Amino acid sequence: MLEQTRLSYLEAMGVANWVPRDVLPNAAQRAAADIPFPPAQATPERIEASAKVISDVVSPEVEAQPVRKRVPIPVPRPGGAAKTPVVETTESVAAPVEPTAPAVPVRPFYMQLWLAGSCALLIETEEPGLESSSATFRLLNEILRAAQLPTPARLYADFHWPLTRNRQLDNSAVAASQGLQAFMQARLESQQIGSIGCFGAHTILLSDPDAESIAALAGRIESIEQLPPAWFVPSLEDLMAEPEAKRRLWHFLKRIKSHWTPVNV
Repeated sequence: MLEQTRLSYLEAMGVANWVPRDVLPNAAQRAAADIPFPPAQATPERIEASAKVISDVVSPEVEAQPVRKRVPIPVPRPGGAAKTPVVETTESVAAPVEPTAPAVPVRPFYMQLWLAGSCALLIETEEPGLESSSATFRLLNEILRAAQLPTPARLYADFHWPLTRNRQLDNSAVAASQGLQAFMQARLESQQIGSIGCFGAHTILLSDPDAESIAALAGRIESIEQLPPAWFVPSLEDLMAEPEAKRRLWHFLKRIKSHWTPVNV
């Protein structure tokens, strides 16, 4: 490409000044600058700095080196055993951490909350719950008449455990106890209840998540925070199967009648 053609391309692209990266063949020689650069003049500051550098090179200052003292090294005598210095360490030994046993999930259960006058009845049963024509429902009415409570009882709410099917959530006895207590507190907040009758093995979670069986609390009245006193008896199915358990229940009801007020319907 001729130089004139190259310049025309650059002018068309709007490039006024350019510097080639490599020496181009057949390129025109660059014209010398019209304005000559002024000669460098030595200033007093530069002269003083140059003289200082020269003086440093000619006569460098030698720093005095500190005198090192020779420390005698003890040489063990023949026949004598060299003693090894004992280094005391103050490392703290961490106590072994005992592994905690994983919480055992509580198997699913179903409860119904019934109201009979000033007494609430928390009954563990199989779904779909007590039916008016079932033998367990007739037994419940007999218990209410023996306790001088109004019949029939009124179904108020029900409780399912676990609360959700998500297995990643806590389904331990402690979680079940907290969930059951929250359920009862919310349902009985607006009711005038003097006591709670609990029928079934899992109803003990209302009082103590560590209780092993209903026998541990059977025939007792327990005080529960933010809830009326609760009394615990076996399930309706167990009462039907064991006449002796039913007889003990009659004697127990006579002792706890003072916790509710008889209501005539």
